[in-house]
Order: sequence, then structure tokens, then C-alpha cells
Amino acid sequence: MKQFVLSLTLLASLGAFAQGGKTASITGSAAVAVAAPAIATAAKFTQEVVDFGTIKQGTPVTADFVFKNVTKSPLVVASASGSCGCTVGTKPEKPVMPGKTDKISATFNAASAGAFEKTVTVMFAGVTTPKVLTIKGTVVAN
Repeated sequence: MKQFVLSLTLLASLGAFAQGGKTASITGSAAVAVAAPAIATAAKFTQEVVDFGTIKQGTPVTADFVFKNVTKSPLVVASASGSCGCTVGTKPEKPVMPGKTDKISATFNAASAGAFEKTVTVMFAGVTTPKVLTIKGTVVAN
């Protein structure tokens, strides 16, 4: 009888422990899903691809990607990273207020002749999905 009561107590304890872990896991996942809006609900870009056409070698070019904060709170651009050393992304240093616009700049150095397609990956604070902006064209030798 003593063993039976001990076994029953052990099973009840394990069941309670398992339930506690499961609840915490579900709650944690739900909190993350609510806190991370999709990029489409955070910022609206006027364009996502800029084609420079033909440009001269050694002449850097810059594209400005204008976006609007479509949330009800300040939007922070966490990073704007170029896909290689020849492309530099520049982001706003201050939060973009609700309803206001700002820009991400992408500068390409055009050092080598030939066709190019480069990207700038933009991350917004609190948004899990990056926004990829593209610049392309053809560099011709002087």
C-alpha cells in the first residue's frame, strides 16, 4: 500500500510538472508571434528595385528607397547591410515617427565593368522578416 501511494504521488508530480512546461512554452510562442509584425504592416516602400541602366566605371551611384512608417509607434531601422563590399546601405539614425517617411540609401561603387545586381537587407526593430532592396544595372569601361 505504501508503494502504491508513493507511485501515485510521483505520477501526480510528474503530470503537474509536464503541464507547467507545456503552458509556458505555448505562452512564450504566442507572445513572440504577437510582438513581431510582418514588414508589410510596419513599413511601406515606394519602390524596392532601382535599375540604374548603364553607368560609367569608377562613378559611384546612389539609390534612395523611400518608406513610410505605417504603424502607430516609432519605427527603428536596426540595420541596412549591403550584399558585398561594393554596396553600402545607409539607414536613418533616429526612429521614424508614425505616418512619417524616411529613406534607406544604397550606394554602389561601380569599380568593375559588367552587369550587376546587388541588394541591401534592411532589418526593423521588432520585425522578424527582413526587407531586401535591389539595385541593378550595367557598368561600362571608360
